[in-house]
Amino acid sequence: MDTSKELTEFDGLICDHHLQMMKAAIPYMPAYGQQILSIYAKSLELSNTLKLLNREGSRSVGICSISENKRNTTELLNAIKKYCTDSERELLDLFMNFFSAFRMYHTYRELFPGETPPEEKNTPSGGPAVNPVETLKNMLSPEQKTMLDTYSSLLSSTR
Repeated sequence: MDTSKELTEFDGLICDHHLQMMKAAIPYMPAYGQQILSIYAKSLELSNTLKLLNREGSRSVGICSISENKRNTTELLNAIKKYCTDSERELLDLFMNFFSAFRMYHTYRELFPGETPPEEKNTPSGGPAVNPVETLKNMLSPEQKTMLDTYSSLLSSTR
């Protein structure tokens, strides 16, 4: 995994460049020094976080708040994607495409409430059409299905 990721906005508020330099030096220290320096760096981060939270006005204003119009599932997933491994990013893209298709389906249902959706109509051979959601799920590995179910439950609880 690429360890040269940019800092999150929150980390930018609690970590100055001196703390980043200290953390960059950790791998070059002897084992015992790594342990001490790691604990010291994390304690500085905690101290800086507590100072940030105790600043006047921080209780009424979000620390790194995103504007209301950008608070949606797609923006959230795009924000965390840059910290994912390639396989996690691929799965998130699949998940985002799945939900985009789902939103389009619901938009279609809202625009044409009396019309039978294509997947509910019979096929030319006379049998029922295949549900595209189930078809997609059948293409996923068991691990991806589990992750999809987990993300689905997380996203449904944020609505």
